[in-house]
Amino acid sequence: MADLIPTGQRRPGGDRRSASLSIPQKAAISALPGAGAVSSEEYDRLIPALKQLVLTTTGRELPVAVTEINSNWANVSGGEATPETFYNGLWWADALGRLIRQQTTIVAQFCLTTLPGSGEIGLLARDAPRPIYYVYPLYARLGEEQIYAETRAPQVLAVAALPWLDEKP
Repeated sequence: MADLIPTGQRRPGGDRRSASLSIPQKAAISALPGAGAVSSEEYDRLIPALKQLVLTTTGRELPVAVTEINSNWANVSGGEATPETFYNGLWWADALGRLIRQQTTIVAQFCLTTLPGSGEIGLLARDAPRPIYYVYPLYARLGEEQIYAETRAPQVLAVAALPWLDEKP
């Protein structure tokens, strides 16, 4: 019997056909029935559903690991929301925040860097970090204790942290 339930997830719609779509086009596609988890908001539904399925099936609560996660796996760049953009970094900040809020035990980034000519996925370009990289130091500064925060604004994730008492300005 497994003691950890792993699952791989890349943002659906992250293929060559959809990589060149604008953000409003992707949002419209994600609203279609059966379109899959195009938005980071889907993690608020998917992780609890997976945990419930595991509990129902095994009779135990088991930790969940989301492995090989990334926003895109296609060899694309230069689009409005392709992997090297700030939009992608914002999407990842929201997605990772939602996975943390759902108490996902492990989240493993797919592809740390790529060779020249093989796309713009990954945290690091050949000579500099990509915008998605900066999500990790940001969340690392929040600490290990979750603090309740909410907003009524649709599609906005609220995150709170205790002051960094041990840091010097």
